[in-house]
Amino acid sequence: MFALALVLASAAPARAEMDAGQYEVKEAVRSAAERVGIERQITIERDREQAGLAEQEARARESEHRRREEDERRPFPERLLTARCTACHASAYFDEKSHGWLGWQAVILRMTHLNGAELAPGERDILVAHLLDRQSPGATRTTVEFALAAGAVLLPAALARGVARHARRRRGRAPSSLPSQDTSP
Repeated sequence: MFALALVLASAAPARAEMDAGQYEVKEAVRSAAERVGIERQITIERDREQAGLAEQEARARESEHRRREEDERRPFPERLLTARCTACHASAYFDEKSHGWLGWQAVILRMTHLNGAELAPGERDILVAHLLDRQSPGATRTTVEFALAAGAVLLPAALARGVARHARRRRGRAPSSLPSQDTSP
C-alpha cells in the first residue's frame, strides 16, 4: 500500500492540454472558388436539415390532428374519464376495479375531497354511470356495498341511542351507596 502511494506521489503531473499548433487548421482554403464551394455545401446541408425539421413538424401536426379526431369520436363519458382520471391512473386501472353505484360514488368523493381531483358540477354522476357501464359489479357486490353503508350510518346512531338511554337510566336510579334516611320517630 505504501509502495503504491509512493509511486503515485512521485509520478510527474499529467498534462491534458493541447498545443496551440494542434488548434491550427493544417490545410487552409486558399482560393475563392473553394470557399464558394464550401459555403454552397454548408447551405445545402442547412436547407436539408430545415426541410427535415419541417417534415417532422408536419408529421407531428398530422398525428395530433388524427388523435384529436379519434378523441372526438369517443363518447363524452370516456373523454371525461380520460381528462379527469388518467392524470393519476392508467386506463387499465378502471378495468381492474369493480364497484357498485355507491362504491364509485365513494371513490370519486374520496378523490375530490382527499386527493384534490377537480370535477365540475354533474360530472361525478356521469363518471359513475360510465364506470358502472364499463364493468357491472353484480347484485351481490351492490347489496354488500349498501349493507356496509347502512351499517356505517346506523351503527353510530345506535351507539348514540344506547349511550343516551344508559344516561337516562342512571339519572332515574337513586345512588345505592347512600344510607337510607329513616324519618320515623
